[in-house]
Amino acid sequence: MPITLVLTMVFFLLSLFFKRSRILFVVQVVWITLLAGFNTNGADFQNNYNTYVVANNTDKWWNIYTWLATLFKINNIDYVYFNFFLVTLCTCLLSFVIIKLTNYPNLVLSMYYIYPFIDNIIQKRGYYAVCILTLGLYFLLKSKKSSNVVLFMLLTLLALQFHASAIIMFTIPFFMMLPIKVERNIVILIIIFSNFLSGIVSKVATIVLPDSMQEKNTLYFSVLSSSSSSFHTLVWTIWQITFIAIIYYIYLKKDNVNYVDEIMLKLNLWGGLLVLLYTYDPVFTRVFRPIIILDFIYVANTLNLTSKKLRMMIVVMFVLCSASFIFFDVMSNLGFDYIVLQIFENNLLFN
Repeated sequence: MPITLVLTMVFFLLSLFFKRSRILFVVQVVWITLLAGFNTNGADFQNNYNTYVVANNTDKWWNIYTWLATLFKINNIDYVYFNFFLVTLCTCLLSFVIIKLTNYPNLVLSMYYIYPFIDNIIQKRGYYAVCILTLGLYFLLKSKKSSNVVLFMLLTLLALQFHASAIIMFTIPFFMMLPIKVERNIVILIIIFSNFLSGIVSKVATIVLPDSMQEKNTLYFSVLSSSSSSFHTLVWTIWQITFIAIIYYIYLKKDNVNYVDEIMLKLNLWGGLLVLLYTYDPVFTRVFRPIIILDFIYVANTLNLTSKKLRMMIVVMFVLCSASFIFFDVMSNLGFDYIVLQIFENNLLFN
């Protein structure tokens, strides 16, 4: 067993016992940065490497990722160091949000280790986007000020510079304008009629997406969807509903519901809309990951409550994280060794 995997498991266990320790949190943030930043091989590594190699700001003058990649290449900096630079910045953003929103940062990281830690390392540009979007959602949680909505939209635009999936997040502020009951009913109808409505989604995407994103449109709605099945769609739908159910349960059982409770429920109800995309491929679950981070924080904060039933949601979230790890990583067609072990076996510093 790779020493990096052993140490990660040790950090996971320590997180369960020392939930509040800021020192442990900083050590773990450094550890996560080293593992994700200095990764040298694994699933999707070659695709990310090739994207870096062909990046040219002459072709994509509007794209920040392309500009950064071009700058690093001009200075003969290897892709691994380029990735480390971005991982460091983005992990700091993620850490900032966790520290600001909970007194139990290590408990949040213990959930994160199970899922989506591995997937974020694999899907590098997706990880940059996740961290930026998590910061954007943090501003939505702060208050109803229109300036916070503007900040969210600007950060979503920034995340879009790193991964195309961020474009879907622009719909969040508009969805959140609706009353919770209306949102709930919309989500229920979409889940029931997802198979019928999904065909409309691909047609709309083809019409509204710019030419620069049509390649992604073809990949997600044509190529990947060719291997989808009704069973897979059902599994991912149940997966999404479970997140909503956990947050909804806490929302209903809390004695005093505040602004954060309301926004967390709305964000998870918005996640229910993604079921429309799961009929094509589970790759769209990555869009929900910034909200998953906030869900971890929200559930960890039930330790502040006196209700044992609400604190039990922590256990339920751990079960859901474990199920996610099994579905996305262990049961992957590429196999556990290829998806998971390669992350720990291929690192510039440790291997």
